[in-house]
Amino acid sequence: MFTKIVAPILPFFTQMRCFSTVMPVVFKYVKHPKLDSRFVVRQIIPTEIEEIAEGIAEVYFNRENVVRTLHLPRNDFKQRLVDDLKESQANDLAIVCWDEKSNKFAGALYCQDLRLLIDKLSLNKEEEDENWMQYDDFAKTCFTHIDQYAMPKGTHDVLYCKRIAVSRDYSQLAIGDNIMHVARFLHPKMTKYHRNIIIATHEYTYNFCRLNGFEVIKKIAYKSIRDRNNKKPFEKMKKLNNRTEADEYVYVMKRECEGSSYFQEIKKHK
Repeated sequence: MFTKIVAPILPFFTQMRCFSTVMPVVFKYVKHPKLDSRFVVRQIIPTEIEEIAEGIAEVYFNRENVVRTLHLPRNDFKQRLVDDLKESQANDLAIVCWDEKSNKFAGALYCQDLRLLIDKLSLNKEEEDENWMQYDDFAKTCFTHIDQYAMPKGTHDVLYCKRIAVSRDYSQLAIGDNIMHVARFLHPKMTKYHRNIIIATHEYTYNFCRLNGFEVIKKIAYKSIRDRNNKKPFEKMKKLNNRTEADEYVYVMKRECEGSSYFQEIKKHK
């Protein structure tokens, strides 16, 4: 069954949950033959959000096309990550992977309700910073390609996997695969969602998502994307190291809910 781990005592209001599950829930322990350590994949707790946001920011500023090309301010980007993580953590839609031996950040994933996210984007005030304006316009462009199959009918219908990141120190160790596996069965709220959406911003992420059960809704050429001022922000996008198609396309992808919870998976493999 799920395992309770030692965590800092949280304020009373953070302990009041809509569900009876002890928080944080440990979903999975992972061992790798190359390392004398064990990884734990579990729910995020509020006290570690700042550190996790820094870990995600480090990954995105080094290896992510959109963030890198638009030159988003790192401090602002991290603060947006913190705000996102607080919201996702409160809704039990955020998970992290730690190296137990070194207590180092290995990876993380967090999700948001797509209906609420689309509503929030449509209500956004005008961004004063052009780079952030173009970032919002990029997201809106991707969402316009979500077909009727994936367009949310209401809340708790389609879940958007907003960020997945694996630390460079732990690449090629299947950390991302284990995080994505757990993301299929995030307890307790993800089980209410029928479909999952993710935006793969380069070919490497596309291949990773495809191997984890996602299929393409739309393949969009970066150079075709225009912002609200009719500019093409990605026209001079530079290539990532050791990538071929990486800087040409963004992929809007979807995955059906398998209809079983993590509890059912555990019972099945007993």
